[in-house]
Amino acid sequence: MRILLAMLLCLALAACGGAGTAPLDETAVRALLTDELEIIAEGLNREDPVLASQPVSDLFVMGNNIAVRYLDAGWTGQGVGSYRAFFDASLAVYDNILQKFELTDLQVTGDVAVARVQQDFSAVRIDRAPPENVTASSEEYFIFEREDGAWLLIRWDEVPPPPEDEGGGA
Repeated sequence: MRILLAMLLCLALAACGGAGTAPLDETAVRALLTDELEIIAEGLNREDPVLASQPVSDLFVMGNNIAVRYLDAGWTGQGVGSYRAFFDASLAVYDNILQKFELTDLQVTGDVAVARVQQDFSAVRIDRAPPENVTASSEEYFIFEREDGAWLLIRWDEVPPPPEDEGGGA
């Protein structure tokens, strides 16, 4: 009985994501990042930037080719506050958002995970007369970094990050 209780306690602590518990195993990271992408999509679908920003780092930046899908002004700033302000502004021009993300490939290197993601977006642009249906589908890159025991989104872009320097530079 004590062994069962100890196992349940360990599982509960692992699920809570205590400090230093962010997984490094690629299968576990894939499952966690799939869940985090779902949180972002659900937050956008519910028009709730606070929910959508839960897995976002204070280092977060977005590529402008991604940003113009949501807001004509593009991306400025860095971090969670900029992320929330950006999507607050975006929600003033869109209604009936349906955002989907599917993680198609993952590369984990130390404390950095590069997720290649197929995204599908549809919404109604309500700031135009008449309102316009908008759709977009593309492959994008979500770069996560392990920070304080959690995998947090630091960059969302249309291009992958440059390859690591192999040490043969000038």
